[in-house]
Amino acid sequence: MAKLLMSKDNPKGWKLEDLLTTLQDEVVERMSRIRGDNRPEARRVLENSAEIITMLGDCSLRAQDSVRILDSLGSKRGATGSPRIGPET
Repeated sequence: MAKLLMSKDNPKGWKLEDLLTTLQDEVVERMSRIRGDNRPEARRVLENSAEIITMLGDCSLRAQDSVRILDSLGSKRGATGSPRIGPET
């Protein structure tokens, strides 16, 4: 299975908060390319994309909150260091 997120098994993976921000940026870019299309289908796609951006924003806020919590438990140890929470594997 492909892994996207950074972990001990995938130290070069994405940080969740960075992935969510990148996804938001790409959805906004797509929206800008179809903004001038007034067909009902294009309008619906834009509405869906706007909702997706909002949801990704909510997810991003939660991910940032998790980062703050983890930071309060000690300094970052990197993907290959010992975890700040959960069992050591």
